[in-house]
Amino acid sequence: MIAAEHTPARVVDAEDQTSHDLRVGPARGLLMLVDYADRWPLTHLTWLFSNKVLNQDVPVRILLLARNEHVWPALRHALAQAGWPPDSCTSQALGALPRVRDARRSMFVAARDCFARHYGTANTTAISVPDWLERDEFGLTLAVHMAALVAVDRHARRAPEPQAPPEGMTALTAYLLERESLHWYALHDTVDTVAGGRTAFRTDPRQMRRAVFIAALTGPLGYRDARAALDRVGVGGDADQVLTDHTFCYPPTDPRTVLEPLYPDRLAEDFLALCLPGHGTPGHESDAWTHGTPEVLLTPATGDKPLPPYAARAITFLTAASERWPHLIATLEGLERLLPQDPNDAAGDLTVAGADLTDRLARHRLPTLTDPAVRAELHDLLGRWLDRADRDEEAATALGEATRLYRPLAAVEPQVFGPKLGWSALNLAQVLVGLGIVPSPDDVWQLSTGGNAIRPRSARPDEALGALRESVEIFRRLARDYPAEHEENLGAVLSAASVYVPHLGTAEESLAYARECVDLARRLARNYPEKYADAVPLTLANLASNLVSSEPEQAVVLAREAVDGARRVARDAPAEPEPEDDPYFPLYFTLAVQAGVLLRLGRAEPAVAVLDEAVRTCLLTRRQDDPDGFDAWTETVFLTVALMWVQGPVHDDAEVGLEAARQVIRREAQVNPTAHGEGLYRAFLMLDYRSRWLERWELFLAVQRDMIDLLRSSDHALRCDALTGVLATHGSVLLMLGRWDEALDVIGEMAEELVWQGVGGLEYCLAGALTAVAADGSDHWRDNPGYEGVAQDEAVVRMSQIAAAYRQSHRGERHERDHGLAVTLKLLAEALWIMDRPWESLTASGEAVEARRQLARGGSAEHQEYLAFALQYHARKAGRLGERQEAAVAAKEAAHLYDRLAREDFATHAPTLAATLHILAVNLSWLHPAEALEPERRAVEILDRLASSEPATHQANFANALDALASLLHQLGREQEARAAESRAAELHGRLAAGGKPPT
Repeated sequence: MIAAEHTPARVVDAEDQTSHDLRVGPARGLLMLVDYADRWPLTHLTWLFSNKVLNQDVPVRILLLARNEHVWPALRHALAQAGWPPDSCTSQALGALPRVRDARRSMFVAARDCFARHYGTANTTAISVPDWLERDEFGLTLAVHMAALVAVDRHARRAPEPQAPPEGMTALTAYLLERESLHWYALHDTVDTVAGGRTAFRTDPRQMRRAVFIAALTGPLGYRDARAALDRVGVGGDADQVLTDHTFCYPPTDPRTVLEPLYPDRLAEDFLALCLPGHGTPGHESDAWTHGTPEVLLTPATGDKPLPPYAARAITFLTAASERWPHLIATLEGLERLLPQDPNDAAGDLTVAGADLTDRLARHRLPTLTDPAVRAELHDLLGRWLDRADRDEEAATALGEATRLYRPLAAVEPQVFGPKLGWSALNLAQVLVGLGIVPSPDDVWQLSTGGNAIRPRSARPDEALGALRESVEIFRRLARDYPAEHEENLGAVLSAASVYVPHLGTAEESLAYARECVDLARRLARNYPEKYADAVPLTLANLASNLVSSEPEQAVVLAREAVDGARRVARDAPAEPEPEDDPYFPLYFTLAVQAGVLLRLGRAEPAVAVLDEAVRTCLLTRRQDDPDGFDAWTETVFLTVALMWVQGPVHDDAEVGLEAARQVIRREAQVNPTAHGEGLYRAFLMLDYRSRWLERWELFLAVQRDMIDLLRSSDHALRCDALTGVLATHGSVLLMLGRWDEALDVIGEMAEELVWQGVGGLEYCLAGALTAVAADGSDHWRDNPGYEGVAQDEAVVRMSQIAAAYRQSHRGERHERDHGLAVTLKLLAEALWIMDRPWESLTASGEAVEARRQLARGGSAEHQEYLAFALQYHARKAGRLGERQEAAVAAKEAAHLYDRLAREDFATHAPTLAATLHILAVNLSWLHPAEALEPERRAVEILDRLASSEPATHQANFANALDALASLLHQLGREQEARAAESRAAELHGRLAAGGKPPT
């Protein structure tokens, strides 16, 4: 197991004694724990997921622990784009701890004992478990642990036992913070001894408190940045001394940083709240110095500078704390003024923090706001922040409410509220269209087989189209009445409509918008050539895309004209353009559109030449900090396919375009198979999703076969991560289409791949492949490669279809078909049993025995063992259903097989032989009790022998077998023998109760 710590990257010398050997050795898997994952920047998390330590030949799991999942949609999307199987990227809300007293009590005791060891407290029985742990606020593990820490600390200091704290968790954190304050006073008032041999601790408690306050906001910083932060807010005293003393109190995880914050986060949040004025908590004085300090700390030195890198952390902590401390709302309102006015200007973690802050303030303000204009503006701002943070459903709700509130206002004052309504409607439309256009990783993975689930559509297309139309009409009226102010706005709205409306199924309407947009752009460019030089090529490109289906040759001409115009824009641009201007972007965009037009017309070869130029232009227009990590080809292909998709999914040319794009990507895979890392796989994955959306199954299967071929030649990590998932989905779709033989071939192919990856033997891997295909391509079989994965109605139907296909197939070798049928029936039998369909399960189990018998006729020891196992399982089921004769016959045959196997390898097969003999005896006791005695005695003898050599493993089973023998002897009237067996069993049970030691 590895615990990931969030510190700046550093290289560790392999010879360094502090370095770690991260080879897994004989371990069966690797688990990485990432605590406080919601506090990691997104870029840091994605970097972590690319670490080579995760490239192992064993299953790898990464557990991200977080207090909210706001960053999760963006991270999950990034991981899926990087090639991680989307089905494995799941989130789960952890519920409260059970209210059952013993559950929280046991957790408290474990934490108490652990803390007591650190305190040097040997006897913990005097530290009683509080009787208030069942309260709601102690449903968190952290709350129970903090309660234990407070209890141990009070005991160590001989403080009185606390009563039920009236403020709950707040009282616990307040107590712990009091202890921190006491520690600062003790250090300041003492020299040498307490301070660990240091000279005087010169930072007074007031200054230390302020430094801890700043550290809670900023988190660890480099020394110079930390000193600048302290100077900016005026902590007081010598900043260097303050940092030195703070580092003594709170040693940093990374020695290159200072200002290590309080942990856990809950403690830091409550500390911030208790420092800021307005809380009213007795015994905890606030510090007037903190009033306005967060704003001062985060305000850039000049207006054109961005917020400091720790702004997101500070905003997030204060926002989270405000849920418990309402007086922090005033601080949040001060920070709100520092956020970009346009959420689109925010980036990285600031988008999540800004959305959280805006959401918190909206929930605070809305209950008391009555002015509809103010309410509408608040909903609009909230919707845009939520959209920027990828909280799409919430964004749609907020923007929908904004448009509802703006409509009556715009009807009365169109010049004032019309533009606001128009932009809100456009933003709403874009969010709603995006719900159907942009696939989530779950869509990419789960939409693998038949039914409505595999036919993704825009989630609310009618609303999206209505909002677009409303926005266009509003700005048409405004442009007509106030052209100087709103013609440019109309052009932007028309351009967006001409892009999105084809996706909503109204091509003619979209074409009209595109033509109108071109006319408007040409007029603006004539009147204001410097400002609107790039508008004509961009709008011509949109028009070309809209004409592909109705006027294909004209579309080609216009696309070429758009590119020529964009080239002139780039050529005529100033040698040193303004930072916000990018003279190459129009050329890059129009080239991508031109390539898309050609692909939609099936002209792959000329499209390749255009894409090549677009890739070269992308390198000029892409301003990014990591040129080595940027793949212009992948970026360009993604843009081209996305534009093709959004502007033509409902037309026949969509399939033509995807097939042409497939040819282009295949060509690149053949020419440069290793040049793009995972980019080729991701490009194929886009085509995979689009072809599913169109229900073009032949194209879908062809794309998947391309992916399979690509992954087989990819590096080991990508192949292991992705290939089995693609094969599972491929098999599921073939099954849906009734192409049984091909589906069976893919199941066999997947099993062989799993064997190649070292997952297990063929039996295990075949079970995994069958489970994955039957469960819609799910990868859950890795956690449970069998029964639970198919114990669902739909999966059982598919498993039954697979069994029928194996029975009817004549392809391949007979023993391979029999093996597939046997494993399928085993899975089916167990799934039916779990689903409480026992008689169907028994039928499947009986057929599985016959299939195993066919395989065992070759004399293979492996298949003999599988036959014995199948017979034993069948005997168990039959016996539980009262079919004693059938159970006895199966158990007798199984015992005969296990007896033969045990003679060759006693240690391995003797325990199962004993269990099988017991099953035989139990069923015979119902039919012919006297005949049951011999197998039961043999079971006891075998377990006696096993318990002698491995008592810890077999002693309990030996005692239970003696009990069963005694019961049978009583049934047969052989009381003396029964009492002897009971006596020996009682002795063993007593030994087990004493911890396995012989009684003294």
